[in-house]
Amino acid sequence: MQLILVIGLILTRPAPMTLNVSFAQHYVQCQSTNPNGKIETAFMALTCVFAGIMVLFATFLAYKTRAAGRRYSHYSETKQMGLSVYNILFSALVGFAVLVNPMADFYTKYYITVITILWATTFSLLVLFLPKVHAFWQHRRKEQRQK
Repeated sequence: MQLILVIGLILTRPAPMTLNVSFAQHYVQCQSTNPNGKIETAFMALTCVFAGIMVLFATFLAYKTRAAGRRYSHYSETKQMGLSVYNILFSALVGFAVLVNPMADFYTKYYITVITILWATTFSLLVLFLPKVHAFWQHRRKEQRQK
């Protein structure tokens, strides 16, 4: 993934460009200085395809290992990992829909992207670590009651 991004940055040579939203508002966008936009589009598509393959592969692995927790007691996190991967897949689909929507303005894309990233990371962390924290506190209460 990093190699694709480095090659894309070398070939497209991005530069900051100020875009006016209204008389009083503007934003700075990093845009390719290459007059041929096909290279930028090709690397954006290549990056999206690679990321999509990674997410689909993670989803496939989560689907295949969903029953491992029932068979092996050492793999108790498989359900949480599956929920995290499914959530990231859902968030990636929402983010991709916003990315390719030509009707969305800068603020819509920005805020939906930020909310999607925050949702995916927060949900994944809560799903993975909240059951462990809950089990820790239950074990601690049980020890205090026995004393």
